[in-house]
Amino acid sequence: MRWVPVLLLLLLPKQAYSGLRFSDLADRFFADSNQSIVVEQDRERVAQEYDLALGSFYDPVLKASYFNQFRGYYINRRSDISLLQRTSLWGTQLLVGYRKGTGNFALYEGSKETEDQGEVRFGIEIPILRNGFIDSFRGAIQKGEWAEELSKAQEKSQKLDLLRQLGVRYWDWFTQGQRLKVAEELLTLSVDRQDKIKVRVDRGDIARIELLEGDRIVLQRRATRAQQERNFVKAKLDLEAFITSPRPEANIKVDASEIPDYTYPDAASLPRFSVIDTNDFEANHPESRRQDILLKQAQIDQKVARNQFLPKLDLSLNVSKDMGSYVKSLNPAENEAGVSFEFPIPSRAAQARKAQANTVVIRQEAQLDLTRVRIRNLIEEARNALNLSIERMGIATKELELARELVKMENKRFLNGDSNLITLNIREQNLAEAEIRRFESYSEYRRSLNDFKVARGELEWKE
Repeated sequence: MRWVPVLLLLLLPKQAYSGLRFSDLADRFFADSNQSIVVEQDRERVAQEYDLALGSFYDPVLKASYFNQFRGYYINRRSDISLLQRTSLWGTQLLVGYRKGTGNFALYEGSKETEDQGEVRFGIEIPILRNGFIDSFRGAIQKGEWAEELSKAQEKSQKLDLLRQLGVRYWDWFTQGQRLKVAEELLTLSVDRQDKIKVRVDRGDIARIELLEGDRIVLQRRATRAQQERNFVKAKLDLEAFITSPRPEANIKVDASEIPDYTYPDAASLPRFSVIDTNDFEANHPESRRQDILLKQAQIDQKVARNQFLPKLDLSLNVSKDMGSYVKSLNPAENEAGVSFEFPIPSRAAQARKAQANTVVIRQEAQLDLTRVRIRNLIEEARNALNLSIERMGIATKELELARELVKMENKRFLNGDSNLITLNIREQNLAEAEIRRFESYSEYRRSLNDFKVARGELEWKE
């Protein structure tokens, strides 16, 4: 009876062989795929923006001007060039410059005149209140100092989400592939068995109705296989699109032949996860860390806004010296110290900036608390789903063992003429459904285990 070995494919446990395992797929996915490349580029872009933002504060500012008064009673020419350099020392600014003014000047414009070789000058300005302890430029630098850590947290958060999505797609592909294999095995079993039934009908051992029932079963199983093939192709295309690589030669095959047969663990030996203290996971989770950094950056903006609410009080010191032919009306060297004060009444613009910054901080604090609550709930949900999947896998394994035993007994009855094809078909269908439920329970367990790691912020996929 050639169809008996086919029946044994359903009855005997599967033998493990090498295929596309989840850990291998994840290794290759994060090493070379469009999804992982986008994440890496995002991190590099943020790091580059940080370097540019940090350096822009110290960029010197060059100013130049030229005037030529060529008509009127006073004919003169004036040129001026200066270089302004910011420093990180209490907002101090340094100024060096050179100017030259030649020709005739009115008495009230005498300060524009220089000796024939011009005037060089040096100045320093120190803010005491506003822009002293902090200003918008140094605030941007302090925010930028968090940018690298923020980009790392963002990168890990994105990779965790990619790992979760990869798990969903891979285990759906695995389940649909196993469903297709079971449908093919059932179809092969029924087709091979029809030849033997026809012989028995011709001999008069069994009624012709059994042959017609067998033909109906074959058609039914052909339709089931076609539907399962459609479901598998859909899952296959979905997985292929997700793991595609920019290099065609690096693309991973996910055909039905690549579906591995895992060694299913004994559910009773798997550890159950009890309620755990999630405080460390909440604090160290990359998404929580990202929100915490965003809060720190908002607090920096808050400090800047509060500082801008203060009056402006600046100290300045300027030294200048004319060079060239002596001009009686000009001093050869000048030293000047001064204090300037500014306070807008009322300071509505500063109040608006301060209120806006306070609002952002309050919103970010709430967002951080919400993120930690969400992480706590995700961990608890994933823990519960993982424990239930282990329980379901144990139930599915026991059901499969009983279904195999029932098929053996029913097949023996059928061969002895004590049963009919309808009853045997029901037993075989129940066996197929039990095996599918075992596949599904194992997929659910592995997917839940992956989700549990992701919920805790663990970028880990090794088996």
